Amino acid sequence: MPLARSGPPRWTLPAILAVFLLLGLVYIWQVPPFEGPDEGEHFAYVTWLVEQGSFPPQGAAAWETPVRQEAGQPPFYYLLASLPARLIDLDDPPAPYRINPYAFTKGPHFPFDNDNRALHYPGDARPLRGGWLALYLARLLSLASGALLVAAVWGMAGELYPWPSPIRAYAAALVALTPQVVFMSSVASNDMAATAFSALTFWGLARLMRRGPSYGTAVLTGVAFGLALLSKVSAGILALPIALGFGWLIWRERRLSRQLWLSALLLAGSAALVAGWWFVRGWLLYGAPLGLEAHDFASWSVSSGGRVDPLVVRWKEVFRTFWAAFGWGTVRPPGWVYLILGLFTLLALAGLGLRLWRWRRDEQSVTHRAALWLLLAVALLATAVFLELWMRRVQAPFGRLLYPALGAVALGLTAGWHALHPRLPLLPLGFMAILTVLLVPFTLRPAFSPPQPLSGEALEALPDEPAAHFVTEGGEAVAALLRAAPLAGSAVAGSYAPFEMCWRTLGAPERNYTVLLHLIGPEDQVVGRRQTYPGLGRYPTAAWKPGHTFCDRLDLYIEEDLPRSLLYRVEVAMRDDAAGERLRAVRPDGAPLEVVLVDTLPVQATTAPRTALSGEGPALRLLDSELPPIWRAGQTISFALIWGVAEPVSADYQLYVHLRDAETGETVDQADGPPVEGWYPTSYWSQDEVIRDERTFPLDAGVPPGAYVLATGFYDLASGERFGPEYELGPVEVAP
Repeated sequence: MPLARSGPPRWTLPAILAVFLLLGLVYIWQVPPFEGPDEGEHFAYVTWLVEQGSFPPQGAAAWETPVRQEAGQPPFYYLLASLPARLIDLDDPPAPYRINPYAFTKGPHFPFDNDNRALHYPGDARPLRGGWLALYLARLLSLASGALLVAAVWGMAGELYPWPSPIRAYAAALVALTPQVVFMSSVASNDMAATAFSALTFWGLARLMRRGPSYGTAVLTGVAFGLALLSKVSAGILALPIALGFGWLIWRERRLSRQLWLSALLLAGSAALVAGWWFVRGWLLYGAPLGLEAHDFASWSVSSGGRVDPLVVRWKEVFRTFWAAFGWGTVRPPGWVYLILGLFTLLALAGLGLRLWRWRRDEQSVTHRAALWLLLAVALLATAVFLELWMRRVQAPFGRLLYPALGAVALGLTAGWHALHPRLPLLPLGFMAILTVLLVPFTLRPAFSPPQPLSGEALEALPDEPAAHFVTEGGEAVAALLRAAPLAGSAVAGSYAPFEMCWRTLGAPERNYTVLLHLIGPEDQVVGRRQTYPGLGRYPTAAWKPGHTFCDRLDLYIEEDLPRSLLYRVEVAMRDDAAGERLRAVRPDGAPLEVVLVDTLPVQATTAPRTALSGEGPALRLLDSELPPIWRAGQTISFALIWGVAEPVSADYQLYVHLRDAETGETVDQADGPPVEGWYPTSYWSQDEVIRDERTFPLDAGVPPGAYVLATGFYDLASGERFGPEYELGPVEVAP
């Protein structure tokens, strides 16, 4: 217990702040521009204030501006960020927000795949001036807000556990080392400003409850609450614990003293003076004081057809994104990280339960500490209820929306760990520190960095002859496709098939071209498609330099309702989206290619019929046939053969169909060919599978009328040797 007796050194808070600021600067450097949640819209708000000299419109009109749904946000953070931006020429150079049209690939995919919301070019933010400088200054404002948050949590904890208790140090360190807090403090957003002033508000409330009414503390608390409201509407939840806190003070003093009601009035009045004008303005101009209506016009809102996930699914997502979900929420550590965080959370809850049991056993009175714990729980519960209601309005399972109660979470976790053992908090804090550092090289950099050029053995393993060159209509060479191959031997309908695509850059185009990967069946039916910019969004063609060779790993979704199993063909193309047409494909020698078919992939249809064949017999058996009894010379007759597979075969056999004279047995005409028109060779047939082979027989015009017999079977095309038995399909009459 020496740590608990002596307490943390006096330099602990400056050390925690120094570590936090260092981590924040690293994250600012590593997170590319506009890769924070809605960072493009947040920065558009700042530039709107500078360039338009007014607040952006709200409601539906907001979506006609680059600010979009963020136009309804209170303006404090944006006003602060606009102050240095007013001294900068935002167009020298501008900071363009280039949206990646293929961001956030749906379904499971190999990390990292189009997790970048924006497209990044080598010259971005180099040198750091103009619009880029304004953006990074806005990020530094978020970092300063994060530092203020850490200090506020230190102060909050000090009101509950004064020095020499180490809990205040643990709570502040937990906030400073949480990966998501560091990340959100490194991007342009109003979240950390709202979180910091919410924590300051609770700190002020805790001082009032511990030390009694104070006019100065009440005014400062009201100003902090007003600034929290002027940063984000969700901070209004704190009104409930504030009201309950003053109710407890009345209960404790057994009367409403003059100092108490004046303190309450000063707190409410200063908050209203700081923030009230904004909500009155929204009510008078738009009939919407909270400004939430702009979100209703978003595609992810329920009113616009957005999907609301089940309760358990969305709160599981809230838990994960509370701790670590970078970019726009899709850049994450491995799943086991969340399991460990969940275990730490359960340990803290057990510790809090133990602390509560001890308090009840000792029959403690309702001290300011017990009351503050109750208010922390109320703040967290109220914020969670607000978030649940919000998630039923828009698809937004984001843990950062719980951050107005972040101080309550940090205190609850650290106090719970400390209750189990005084040094236990060091274990989760150490884990957080290591995690926050390691996420930079192992998560942030891979998610946003362009693919590394191949060299050495990897480069030598590629084919010498490219499959195709892609050129513009003007003849400008863009790329050479070196390889596009499935990474698995087969696939199943309704699943994702992994592919590797390798490219060599041939030019430095000014436009961005889309890579198309298609899985094609008979009659050019596309059963699987994938679109992306090269480098899985991280290396668009407008950022290319000639001579780079790199590979992408793409996951292609195959349609679930495939009617039958086939050997599908893999097609690759490049498209000019601006012109609405494909680039020309040519061979390395310049000969044109109509389509670029690079490989094949057998796909099993989940709805295809199957039957178990028992007993002795051939590997491939004719189960049934659909044969028209009347044929006419000179016509093409269609019929079907249904085959069953008793056991797989290793060779691709040719199928023969012979029309024979019923009396002499002489073959008068035949229609040989691969089964299923070559779309499904026999070596791909699986055991118990049933294959329907739709065939045609172009009957020679010289075949005389009469009675015939149709026979079929398999043979080896190279040797001509028959495989398996011959099957007689039945009598056929050739009509005159």
